Amino acid sequence: MTKLSTKLKEEFFALLPPTIFFFVALHIVAFVRVLMLKGTGISPVSTMSRTRPGRRFDGKIGKMKVKLK
Repeated sequence: MTKLSTKLKEEFFALLPPTIFFFVALHIVAFVRVLMLKGTGISPVSTMSRTRPGRRFDGKIGKMKVKLK
């Protein structure tokens, strides 16, 4: 069991940095998008709803790319 828990802990900590990076980066993008749309009358909620589902998987995809190299 300790081997499994060690591997899970290792994988969790390997996923953490890219996940945090993309979380922060995409929030900055969403914030800039809201500021740009503020004066146009377009609802920023509709544009942000498209970016939310992909944010969850960005960290995992980045880690998979590193493993494939």
